[in-house]
Amino acid sequence: MSKAFTLAELVVSLALGSLLLLAGLSGFRLLQGSYGHNRATWSSLQTIRLGEIMLDRDLRNLGYLLPRDLPARCWARHLLLAGVPVTSRHPGLSLGLQTPPYYAVVRSVNGRRLELDTLDLDGDGRIDFVAGQGLIGDSGAGLIERVETGAAVLWLAEVSNGSLVPDDRVVPAVHYEQRGTALWRDGQLALDGLAAFGAELEGGSLQVSLTAGTGASRRSICYARPLP
Repeated sequence: MSKAFTLAELVVSLALGSLLLLAGLSGFRLLQGSYGHNRATWSSLQTIRLGEIMLDRDLRNLGYLLPRDLPARCWARHLLLAGVPVTSRHPGLSLGLQTPPYYAVVRSVNGRRLELDTLDLDGDGRIDFVAGQGLIGDSGAGLIERVETGAAVLWLAEVSNGSLVPDDRVVPAVHYEQRGTALWRDGQLALDGLAAFGAELEGGSLQVSLTAGTGASRRSICYARPLP
């Protein structure tokens, strides 16, 4: 009897141990799933936050020393924000001898080749139009593919629905474009993990939307900024 009772206890102990092990595994899977969801949600929020900070910086400098009626353009998957961004190679526009606003004038147009009167808007000796950035004009907009500094010529990689014409005023612009799940800024990868990016001009304001993540971790933000 003693031996049989001991075997029964062993069987019960093994059964209880198995139940505890299964319960522990289930709890671990729940915690793992919760951690994965929280991590994905945090990543989505972080992606949106970084995109918002980047856009806010360019919007705060929108049209600095440039014509106020050429602030932004949207078409297809592109967003152009007038301005010369500060980089390691360029300090941005500065107040020169001439009275602002600063802009260049189109001398001639041949397909996607534009000849301007100048590439130096503020007269500081630096070229203010850079390949990879955008271009906003009175009659249209485009993306700069190549710059011929000696001849003050721009070659455009893509143009909006409107065509630029001689005597148009033109200004450089920061270029945003979504490619797959990435947001590119001036031809360089700026943000990854983006599900959707949209921009629209409506009623004197710019509306921008950012979406990141998938499924339950999907997060979005949409905000409007008045244009100058």
